[in-house]
Amino acid sequence: MHLVASARFPDECLAELPPRNGRCTVEKVAVNAVMAGAAPEHFPVILALCASGDTGRQSSMSSMGNMVVVNGPIRQMIGMNSGIGAMGPYNYANSAIGRAFGIASQNLQGGSVPGLSYGGSQGCNLSYNCCTFAENEERSPFQPYHVYRGHQPEESTVAVFYVWGSVWSEHLRTHWQEKLTAMMSGLEPLEGALFVLDPIVAREFCAKGLDSQEKIAQWVFDNVRIPARRFWDHIMLNMVREQVEGGVEPWASLSKAEPDELIPLFQQFGVNVVVAGGETNGHFSIFQGAQMPPAFRSDPNVPLVSPIDPWR
Repeated sequence: MHLVASARFPDECLAELPPRNGRCTVEKVAVNAVMAGAAPEHFPVILALCASGDTGRQSSMSSMGNMVVVNGPIRQMIGMNSGIGAMGPYNYANSAIGRAFGIASQNLQGGSVPGLSYGGSQGCNLSYNCCTFAENEERSPFQPYHVYRGHQPEESTVAVFYVWGSVWSEHLRTHWQEKLTAMMSGLEPLEGALFVLDPIVAREFCAKGLDSQEKIAQWVFDNVRIPARRFWDHIMLNMVREQVEGGVEPWASLSKAEPDELIPLFQQFGVNVVVAGGETNGHFSIFQGAQMPPAFRSDPNVPLVSPIDPWR
């Protein structure tokens, strides 16, 4: 039944999944979708995920996991949850799509075996169903994430974020600037930050004058700064060493900063904002992580936000 839900040929290769370049076909994804308990109507989203150049099972020693955000009309067509409990285990479509992405990645990338092809020392529970949810576009005061990334509102898309842990709070209170700076300044540089805001908090940001994703990212760039000695004192330096040595900005200039000079923790492009939640309280979380840069993906030509409609 799943193969009927897409016009693609069963033997079409979607991607070679990292880390062992396992060949991923439409038919093989269908088998894994069934194993995960996904319904046929979920299949185009799962295909888009498996064709995205990302994987739902990491091999990194840093114990990262995934977050999957779905945008566009397909959210309502297949009954995804963007409101109360959106990031929890309470919705069939959210849970099954995330499980299918993880199981397909596990089986088709060539395995993800601890100590062999998986090196995460502690592991990450976000890997279980890739924390899959729909953005609450209807209650968000911002443009939807896929529109922010250049897509049309009527398009359906899926985005994969690589995430570690998170810090959280409730509401933007009197000293919100101090609190937000403190929340973020302990995160690791370079990898970025993902804000997941309940609509209540999204509106609070707007009331403070930060009425777009761009303005929130700019505020973080302008205000969340740490000494250069701390910025470069971490393992992620290895991910930009070539850019530093090649003179690529802003990394080349940042590498020349004096040890106590305050420099931005994140560049604007490393800060992302999505809205989810049911407005039962002003909850928000800031996750360490972002979308994987093209240079580190299995196919650097695949867009960061993947269209779903071509997989119907």
